[in-house]
Amino acid sequence: MTELIPRTIDTSADAAAGLTAEKIAIIKNSLAANLTDSEFELLLSSAVTYGLDPIKRQIYGIKISNRLSIVTGIDGYRLIAARTGQLDGIDAPEYYDGKTGSWVDVWTRKGELPEACRVNVWRKGASKPFAGVAIMSEVNKKRDQWASRPLHMAAIRAEAYALRKAFPSDLAGLYEETEIRDEAEAGEPIVIDADVPAPVGMIDVKAAPSPSFINQDQQNQLVKAVKTKATGSDFGWLQTILREVAGVDRRDLITVDKYDAVMAAVESARVTPDPLMVEADEMLEGAVIEVDEAARNLMDVDQR
Repeated sequence: MTELIPRTIDTSADAAAGLTAEKIAIIKNSLAANLTDSEFELLLSSAVTYGLDPIKRQIYGIKISNRLSIVTGIDGYRLIAARTGQLDGIDAPEYYDGKTGSWVDVWTRKGELPEACRVNVWRKGASKPFAGVAIMSEVNKKRDQWASRPLHMAAIRAEAYALRKAFPSDLAGLYEETEIRDEAEAGEPIVIDADVPAPVGMIDVKAAPSPSFINQDQQNQLVKAVKTKATGSDFGWLQTILREVAGVDRRDLITVDKYDAVMAAVESARVTPDPLMVEADEMLEGAVIEVDEAARNLMDVDQR
């Protein structure tokens, strides 16, 4: 069996400790703009309780029929399980072929879906794995990613089941998004009441200042500086700068107070050109020149 998750997971990215006022403001204004203040406080309370990061989508909120549900991403499940120190690996998904009555590692039959997906989670000291099985007939395969990526979504559902079995005290009450939506469509949504009082010690959201993000002109200046540096290179270096200097993954989330530092980091970055990418850039530039020349020739013919 191919192992999907290594038997050791880096749990150093403990998100809750990083919920600064600036981060909270970014989450509030960009990732949870549709939530009320009380709903947002509940989301943050859950994030702090479980030590998960909303920016990384380890935990987030969705609204169904104007009611809030707290959703745990599969990465959040894995992180919580890994923190226990008892997670001993997660196997790659298997798919049940109803025609042969067997489980297979890879599903290759186009136009057909397996009847089920199974993921095994191993816990230290256990003699056998904890199995989670997602039955394909029990899900709405016409909705969202189930329609375009049914095998992937089935694997997530099965893994969430297995992790809850293996770590019931740590993951009890946590649900991934498709479970909540399926329950809601069945008429019995899994809902956390957003009207409950915020727990004692809850972060005061109203005290978090609303950030001022850079404008379009500043974004354009950044793009220009990046293009000057990035000829013949990939953009991994830029992602590193954004994360380390501004704490974000996208340029439109850079706050004004971080802009100068980001620009300075970009301008001082030492980027090593990739010969293959340099060649690709030169070929593309040559193609553009040829197209421009052809267009001018056509215009000359028309004018004659």
